[in-house]
Amino acid sequence: MIENRSVPLFGLSLSLLSLEEAASFLIEGTPESPRAAMTLSLPMVGHLEKNASYRSAMERAEIVLPDGIGVVVASRILHGPGVPKSRVSGPDLFLTLCAQAHLQHLSFFFLGSTPEVLERIRTRLAREYPGVVWAGAYSPPFGEWGEEEERRILEKIASSGADILWVGMTAPKQELWIDAHREELKLRGAAAVGAAFDFFAETRPRAPLWMQRAGLEWLYRTLQEPRRMGKRYFLSLGPFLKAFLREIYRKRRERYNKKSENGSNTGAKGHGDS
Repeated sequence: MIENRSVPLFGLSLSLLSLEEAASFLIEGTPESPRAAMTLSLPMVGHLEKNASYRSAMERAEIVLPDGIGVVVASRILHGPGVPKSRVSGPDLFLTLCAQAHLQHLSFFFLGSTPEVLERIRTRLAREYPGVVWAGAYSPPFGEWGEEEERRILEKIASSGADILWVGMTAPKQELWIDAHREELKLRGAAAVGAAFDFFAETRPRAPLWMQRAGLEWLYRTLQEPRRMGKRYFLSLGPFLKAFLREIYRKRRERYNKKSENGSNTGAKGHGDS
């Protein structure tokens, strides 16, 4: 049984689990008590600041993983070196869980992306992880969904008997959807993994391994899509720095209050001994 370890960051509990531990933790969920895994990166911190529903969804998730290098660095500055030890990204969580699910013959359902991408995922899964059971997949229409479409999606997933639901849509839509519906789907777990669908389907290139390990995956994605990703990171930097400075202030305030409390206790003890 894997127990989640975490530290406070941006008002959330940031998981310190390794990739293998996070995958096992998600698998250990039950239909009666499903688990949600979500990731936190620099752009998502901005959403935390302005979207109360998104913050609530992230607060209720059983594990929030440090996806972006900015989140990792912020946590290490506040909590010390090696806290967390490394990034735990959505695409890496997917691959790690695939390896475990292959051995346990668990079933997957995929929600998001296009029919072509989903078919490529199915083909690669069958080739590389034949023990994984394909429970189903659905490419929903673009934009907001009406009640009928929501009902269709829920019925497809519920009737599939899937153990794990993978949701690959834009944030914060994917996190909000998982938070709203996971209890009624009777899954072991659900994870919001965004671009993992395209990476696994090989329809979009992922950064070389050395860039991933160096914390430069954001740079690679910006070079691949400068207009979209460059704008996204640029607009996210201000809210991130604001939230980080607030965390530093909170941390210093806590230390000051603790020192004051210890000083008061020492003084009271000394007075009592005299």
